[in-house]
Amino acid sequence: MEKIKIRLSGDTQDILEGALVICRKLHADITDNGLEIIAQSGSEQLSVKRDSGKIYVAFSKKAEFFRGFAIACDIIRNGGKDVVQKRHFDTCGVMVDCSRNAVINVKTVKEYLNYLALMGLDMIMLYTEDTYEIPEYPWFGYMRGRYTQAELREIDDYAYMLGIEVIPCIQTLGHLATTIRWRYAAKMSDTSDTLYIGAPETYEFIDKMFKSMSSCLRSRRIHIGLDEAIGIGTSGKMFKREGYKDAHELMLLHLEKVSEIAEKYGYKPMMWSDMFFKNGKIGGDYDLTSYIPEDTKDRLPKNLELVYWDYCFEDYDLTSTFIDKHQNTLARETVFAGGIWTWNRMCANNEKTFKTAHTQLKACKDHGVKTVFATIWNNTCAMYDLFETLPGLQMYAEQNYNYQVNDKQLSKMFEICTGYPLKSFMALSMDDFTDKEREGNVDEAAFCLNSSAQHMFNDVLIGLYDKTLSQFDFKTHYKKYLKDIEKVGDMGEFNDMFEKRHLLLELLVSKCDIGLRITDAYKEGKKDNLKKLSEELSELLEKYEKFHELSEKMWLKHNKVFGWEASDMMLSCIEARVKTAISRINNYLSGKIDNIEELEAERFFYNENPYPLTETNQYKSFMTVGNW
Repeated sequence: MEKIKIRLSGDTQDILEGALVICRKLHADITDNGLEIIAQSGSEQLSVKRDSGKIYVAFSKKAEFFRGFAIACDIIRNGGKDVVQKRHFDTCGVMVDCSRNAVINVKTVKEYLNYLALMGLDMIMLYTEDTYEIPEYPWFGYMRGRYTQAELREIDDYAYMLGIEVIPCIQTLGHLATTIRWRYAAKMSDTSDTLYIGAPETYEFIDKMFKSMSSCLRSRRIHIGLDEAIGIGTSGKMFKREGYKDAHELMLLHLEKVSEIAEKYGYKPMMWSDMFFKNGKIGGDYDLTSYIPEDTKDRLPKNLELVYWDYCFEDYDLTSTFIDKHQNTLARETVFAGGIWTWNRMCANNEKTFKTAHTQLKACKDHGVKTVFATIWNNTCAMYDLFETLPGLQMYAEQNYNYQVNDKQLSKMFEICTGYPLKSFMALSMDDFTDKEREGNVDEAAFCLNSSAQHMFNDVLIGLYDKTLSQFDFKTHYKKYLKDIEKVGDMGEFNDMFEKRHLLLELLVSKCDIGLRITDAYKEGKKDNLKKLSEELSELLEKYEKFHELSEKMWLKHNKVFGWEASDMMLSCIEARVKTAISRINNYLSGKIDNIEELEAERFFYNENPYPLTETNQYKSFMTVGNW
């Protein structure tokens, strides 16, 4: 792409430093003799207009300017119409999981922030359970790749330059298993995952959490977690020592103390709201059967924001109902957290992300929600790649600046903001299926499909998923996506990401039915076929090893090294099982063993599920039924 020259004038005091960084992403140089872009702060909306050979970018927030700057550069390069857009949310951004193995390194966080700014997003949370430094607790984040205080300050300074708020996102009750397992936490741990409510050591610990974040990040908003605190009052040390206690009551008492600490450091806290909906529920985390005690809203801290998280629903009315419960039944300012679907899978699922965002964010607009963000979770070893989530970020950005978003508009803005075609990125999502493919094949209980992970980690000999997955032609499906990837041209900085997907798809084309073919050949006594399949397994092993090698390279490029060991072990285990399969088959063919017992065992539908398009939460659950 040919560079363009720009002269930036007007209200540049707060945006010039960021513009010098962002212009590199836009293939532009800021000079004294380029086409003039005039920055105009103080506007109530984003406006990009061309007049008399100059382009005027009017904006209300710093991050809004950088979106306008990207649009202005596109107008210079490609022509196009003037743009006027008004934000629907005061804050719109993203939360990135930095606690489930992949702790994004500072360089990658900065690169990610560049894209947020170009899209006009103005907030990021780095979800850190125990992956940040608390000087008073050296075992906190031990061997977890925690951010140092200096690193967080560096990230915050860079984000501030781009008009992006870095909101601390921590846990102050549950989701702390990786740190409270250590001996230092004995007096403040209740269950294996949660802190001991009421223990003085607990609140000394939480105080130091706030102190650390307060010294690193400018924001006076803080996410204090408090979700999925399973077992408080009904199990653990407290139950053994003090007997049964009402979980709802414990939550309110704990929240009161945590909020006092937040106030000490000048913070306005927000928390995940699901715990208030768990009483009386018979369904998911947010369920229409939930009963919320009447005194709840009166006992919640007045400055508390409640974060309603919903990654699954595509129902406008249902989302509206729960927003109303937050705003009226609980009577607190509501923040909405949707999801860019990355967890439990090998790739980001754009189809599901787009469908949920369309309905959920429309409901948020209609109900006056002021803060929304997309969550990106790393469950199951973070096998996806962070920059696959850019289409999801773009969707949130477009929903912020437009009441309705269509495919053409989304595609255009994605290319303006990233420099790459959206169609190319969509080719990465090989777990997307058409309505026709879903008909009669989809498990209605599955929120988001992850067939690629099932094939990737399904054991060649044990084959727990063999029968379920045999009900669909996955080989043709993966070949289609492989063909689409092969059509993608040079993707510049993302070439490794696309090469990794190419390797994975080649692997899946080979792997998706090989267990079935091995079992059939064995049961039918076709030893010639088994010999060929043994050779095919050797080729499959090479594919696994190439994928493994590139995965490690990309991990070390984008993340801290700590956490890679989990992915390394998972990939090594499945490679070892392929080697075992080769050995078992060859020993059988040579007469060293009389039978292959694993192949004689009857195959059941996985967990009695006959639907091949389904979802599984943990890879280990279908790699083996043994203890691990």
